[in-house]
Amino acid sequence: MNMNTSSLLITLVGIIVIIGLYLMSRLALSKQPQIQKVNIPTLKNDDGSKFSSILEDIAAQDGSTPKSVPLNKVTITNTTETKNIKDNNPHQIILFISADDENGLNGNLVEKSLQKNKLKLGDKDIYHYYSDHTSTNKSLFRVANGTAPWTLNTDDLHNKKLAGLSLFMLLPDPANRKEAVNTLLKVSKIIATDINGTLKNDKQQILTSENEKELLSL
Repeated sequence: MNMNTSSLLITLVGIIVIIGLYLMSRLALSKQPQIQKVNIPTLKNDDGSKFSSILEDIAAQDGSTPKSVPLNKVTITNTTETKNIKDNNPHQIILFISADDENGLNGNLVEKSLQKNKLKLGDKDIYHYYSDHTSTNKSLFRVANGTAPWTLNTDDLHNKKLAGLSLFMLLPDPANRKEAVNTLLKVSKIIATDINGTLKNDKQQILTSENEKELLSL
């Protein structure tokens, strides 16, 4: 076999290997799960405008359908996404209550604590806190489930385990702002204690006294 024939055979083998690798990569890509579109629920403010909150951010923004995972592995929201929310809406406060127990929050305790602290199940099947403890005025802040479908009705709570809760408030006018934030912090702490949870800031870090001062100065 002369040199030219050997070179030709080596070249042909190389081409066949490249084609084989290409076909294998195409086959692997074809087996990957396809992106599906899902409808992310939208909450609205009392005036009808769109309300940007954790409720919209928990759902996968790439459109993929969330899969069931153990409660201790549930991430309520992405820190970067939460920062973007705060940047886009500086008049909104978001807090979280996460489970201390890896099995999750006790839904029975959650329901009992919310009702004890004068919150009422209302619009969108989430809990609302009204400044005068009635449903006639706009809610001061709201409490929602930490995972889809975000609701907190009896079926979501009775004998159930929750990954966490999200609390969110649109800041009122400056004259009533400090009192409103104080109320949010006070009630949130009581609920966290009642349900054996940990109160956290919008970055999913334990709420500190410095965080509280920052919120009160908004």
